[in-house]
Order: sequence, then structure tokens, then C-alpha cells
Amino acid sequence: MSIHRILTALLSDVSKDEIARRYAAFAKQAAELSSEYEIRAMNAERDCESCYMAEYMHGYIGDEFEGLISAVSEYGLFVELPNTVEGMVRLESLPENNLKYDGIASLVDSRGRKVYTVGDKMKIRVLGADVSSGRIDFETVF
Repeated sequence: MSIHRILTALLSDVSKDEIARRYAAFAKQAAELSSEYEIRAMNAERDCESCYMAEYMHGYIGDEFEGLISAVSEYGLFVELPNTVEGMVRLESLPENNLKYDGIASLVDSRGRKVYTVGDKMKIRVLGADVSSGRIDFETVF
């Protein structure tokens, strides 16, 4: 409705300064709300997709796949499979001890050498898939 008023004012030769005075606060608030709602919708979509992926992977528990390390954190690493499903390999399940997240894209050993880095190939086994949370757990296979 307000957009129609702004357009009508423009077509009625109301000055741009007057239009800005009348509608600046509204336009700012509308833009902020629009951004907030878009973020909420994107998060809901991601959550929904994660649940569907977990439901799909539930049928593959125990199966092995090869994927790429897509992200690294202080808790472990994420592996993305060719079908775009992503799961986590927990730090404590990795065979190496004393691995630390370097804050960028790798898990490094006590000497600072990269052991696991984003983009590395990794063979995994599906440990579990929780449909309600969308969480998928992997372990490495050697």
C-alpha cells in the first residue's frame, strides 16, 4: 500500500525531498523487516533440507562413501558426499591425537602440520542420522 503511495507521489510531481521526508522511516523499516524475514525463511529451508538429508541417510547407516572435507571446526570436520549430503566426523573419533583447529581451514598436529584440510578427500562410514535435528554423523575409514 505504501509503495503505491510513493509511486503516486512520484507520478504527481511531488519533489523527491518531500517523498524522502514522508517515507524514509517506512522504507528503512520495511527493508529491515524484509531482510529479517528472508533470513528466517532461509534458515527454515536449511533446517528442513537437513532433516530430509538425515532421513535419506538413515537408510545408509553402516555404508561407506568417499567425500570431500567441506569445513573444519574445533569439534571436528564436515565431509560432503557427491550427493551433497554433509555429515560430521567428530574430533575424538579421528585416529590422530592432539589435533587442533588452526582457525582457518585445517586440523593440525602438535607440530603445526596440517593433517586434515578443507578440500581433502576422505573415506567415511555413516554412523548415525537423527531426522529430528538433521544431524548426520560419520567416522573415518582407513
